[in-house]
Amino acid sequence: MQAFEFSSPTLDFGAGCSRKLASLTSNFGHRVLVISGSEPSRHSALLQCLLESGQQIDFLSVSDEPDLDLVRSGSANARELEVQCVVAIGGGSVLDTAKAIAAMATQSSDLLDHLEVIGQGRPLKQDPLPWIALPTTAGTGSEATRNAVITCTQQRLKVSLRDRRMLPRLTLLDPELALSCPPRVTANSGMDALTQCLESLLSVRANAMSNALASEGLVLCLKHLRSAFHNGQDLEARGGMSLAAHFSGLALASAGLGVVHALASPLGGHLAQSHGALCASMLAAGFELNSRAIATRGDAAARQRLQRVVDLLLGHTQGTAEQAAIVLSQLQSDLRIPRLNALGLPPRGPQRSELIAAALRSNSMKSNPVPLEQEEMEHLLERAN
Repeated sequence: MQAFEFSSPTLDFGAGCSRKLASLTSNFGHRVLVISGSEPSRHSALLQCLLESGQQIDFLSVSDEPDLDLVRSGSANARELEVQCVVAIGGGSVLDTAKAIAAMATQSSDLLDHLEVIGQGRPLKQDPLPWIALPTTAGTGSEATRNAVITCTQQRLKVSLRDRRMLPRLTLLDPELALSCPPRVTANSGMDALTQCLESLLSVRANAMSNALASEGLVLCLKHLRSAFHNGQDLEARGGMSLAAHFSGLALASAGLGVVHALASPLGGHLAQSHGALCASMLAAGFELNSRAIATRGDAAARQRLQRVVDLLLGHTQGTAEQAAIVLSQLQSDLRIPRLNALGLPPRGPQRSELIAAALRSNSMKSNPVPLEQEEMEHLLERAN
């Protein structure tokens, strides 16, 4: 049986659980930094409760994925204000911003000392500030992972700040917060969660815990994603997708990912597209590629993992990988997922080759079920284009 490590934050799940926030933040201090998305008015009732709690509340609104400047300025501001707790109310970008600011606010070193790939990748010297996660989309599972993805504009890369102490002290997983999530964000983020479940199940590092979580997360996505997309007020569907995303984050943190996420990272740095949109556009093609590679050169364990995914996608044990790929393609069509050419994928040439080379070097490829070649990656991009 595969050995594994597993970490998770304390979780409170249920409709309305976010209303406990004001009473919970007092456990971590009297000065709170609240980080939200570009439309904090969506959560005005929740923010008003915080303001009336008697604590000192400072606000930061972010409209994009965190970059070096935002994390540096945000952490410096948190130090100057002597913030004692960070609260994140938003999607994956907001949660990653909060996670990185909470981590760097207590450090005397520069962010580059700790970033992977472009920095030194050193562990944090001091414990991060405590932070509380309130996800408002169901996708990245960032509230369950111990890394924050940072955009490096100059290098046109997305890299991670990573430390096991970066998990939130508490996650309030309230499906009511997702009721106002727009359909396009619902589709992209939901497909990201599905991709994370699927790739965790196929991963060479898949284990008993990640399989249990990713299997349930995949089933929840198949059951609820269409409903959440077509009827955003469906609270049951929102709850199912909230759990699916959380399970996907827990699974990937333990098992790793694969080729779709390996490509989505460098593509995101070049195309200025959301991570979820890129994963959504490549999921079916990535599954097809891995299925063929496993069939021709995968070991028995890889073939067994593939069959588990096929069974889950089809809902029975008598199907094929080709049939399972059709299920994913149909889901992409039903959710009106744009293809890569609509997202700005460059034509064949040096730039695309550089993107593929970066993907082949990524951490996500280390857990892909089989090693892949440049030509196979080119074919994946053409199938998703």
